[in-house]
Amino acid sequence: MTEQDPRLLGIIDLFDEAEAKLKEIEQLSSELSIPSVNELRYVGYHLTKALCSQSEDDFSDEVDRAERHAKRAIYDANEIGLIYLLEQVQLFQADYAKSTEIIDVIPDYIKLCRRVDEASDFMRNIRENNHKERDKYYAECGPHCVALKEIYQTLTLARPEINKREYAKSVQEKSSTRRFVITVLLMLTAICVSSAILYHNITDNDQTVSSANQVSP
Repeated sequence: MTEQDPRLLGIIDLFDEAEAKLKEIEQLSSELSIPSVNELRYVGYHLTKALCSQSEDDFSDEVDRAERHAKRAIYDANEIGLIYLLEQVQLFQADYAKSTEIIDVIPDYIKLCRRVDEASDFMRNIRENNHKERDKYYAECGPHCVALKEIYQTLTLARPEINKREYAKSVQEKSSTRRFVITVLLMLTAICVSSAILYHNITDNDQTVSSANQVSP
């Protein structure tokens, strides 16, 4: 069985990677990936059967199964992370859907959104077409999760600056609106006063003309 030992060591490495990813995702989303835990249980089950096998073929078959479950455990943990990160990005997009300050604060925001779409499309494709064979894509899933985590951190750091700018713009708009209203009121007041003066002058003139006509023989 010494020839198979390198494969067993490889499975141990995959197991350690899956366990580390589980802890990382749990810290990120406060959610334990139950599918990953179940997959790791199967890893132990098939390794036990491999070590108890009586033939080289049975040993090799059980090792293959253990390896696939370990890769699925990694994929499932990353998938939980992707789902959480996508939800957080969507929340950010909803919060600032009408904001005009995003590009100023995050100049490559459009590029980041395209990267988010790539990760979303990748996960959707696996779920819809290759979920039973997701162990084949465990290595591809990791970079998507890393990229989305960086994007999420960027968006999170940008929130206070965007909020500050939005608040300043709101204050400025309110001030401009107040000045506009005051200006309009002053103009209306001026018009009213001018109209009153003009009416008064016209009335005085009419009275003067009327008095002059009465005095004339």
